[in-house]
Amino acid sequence: KVLEVGAGTGGTTSAILKTLGRADQAANRLASYMFTDLSSGFFESAVTEFAEWSDFLEFKVLNIEKPPNDQGFSLGEYDLVVASNVLHATSCIGKVLRHCRSLLKPGGILLLEEITNTTAARVPMIVGCLPGWWMGEDDGRKGGPLISEDRWDVQLRQQEFDGIRLIFKDAKREDVYLKSLMISAAAPVPDLPLPPREIILIAPEGADDNVSGCVGKISRGIRDQFGAENFLINRISLLEAAKADLRKKAVIVALEARKPFMATIGRSEDFEAIKKVIVTAGSALWLTRGGAVDSPTPEANVIVGLARTVRGEVPSIRLTTLDL
Repeated sequence: KVLEVGAGTGGTTSAILKTLGRADQAANRLASYMFTDLSSGFFESAVTEFAEWSDFLEFKVLNIEKPPNDQGFSLGEYDLVVASNVLHATSCIGKVLRHCRSLLKPGGILLLEEITNTTAARVPMIVGCLPGWWMGEDDGRKGGPLISEDRWDVQLRQQEFDGIRLIFKDAKREDVYLKSLMISAAAPVPDLPLPPREIILIAPEGADDNVSGCVGKISRGIRDQFGAENFLINRISLLEAAKADLRKKAVIVALEARKPFMATIGRSEDFEAIKKVIVTAGSALWLTRGGAVDSPTPEANVIVGLARTVRGEVPSIRLTTLDL
């Protein structure tokens, strides 16, 4: 999950999305891309320009100088925050870095591009007459808003980042370079008790001992691996799943954990329930048996073909098949 601060005309957005590849390729790496700016003025043109990635893109106004949660953003939500030539143009570097940190998961990455050659005269000669150039005066940035890589490192560490991990400059010579691309990670925060995450386990109705044993092993494996206190495992039938709210929930489908189900599906309500699971679940892991490698049970591959088609048409759907 990516959030870009001050995306503006979308120059950085374009570079990132094109690097990720076509929408079907990006689906393997990208869950969502939040395109933000101080106003919505650029959103209409961005919607058109990035139409290919519309399944991933969201647009929202964000003033990074104000707390993001007061503007409708969830804290600790994003894996990557991108800020390209935007944070220097604020009244307080520490404050905006703190707000960027609040959006990131522990260990999440801040991709920060800024002019760090503070001796380059060509920049203030061009923009020094604009009021925005002097916004950092009260922040100790006299003579202009720019700060060096060393000062960025100090500021990052003060706001619960781990400092600058990597730096890429736009030129090798110190007297020629202008910008730096700096990468920092959100430092881990103290462990806090989190509410248990619910996992929905869909099992066949009237499952025999073999299926029940398989489902039981899955449940115990999750608890042993991740801790029983961190997960609630709710076992339901397919028809119960049709009535359940599966949004933002992890779903494990064990209907075919022992024998094929899709190849012999007969009731329309079963197929409607399957569609709901695939389309609405936060993520779905569909288990089969005997479909892979030598395929002793080729009927188990019906869901594999369906999953490939669904992912190709709607890349944002998170559907994985696993043959046991």
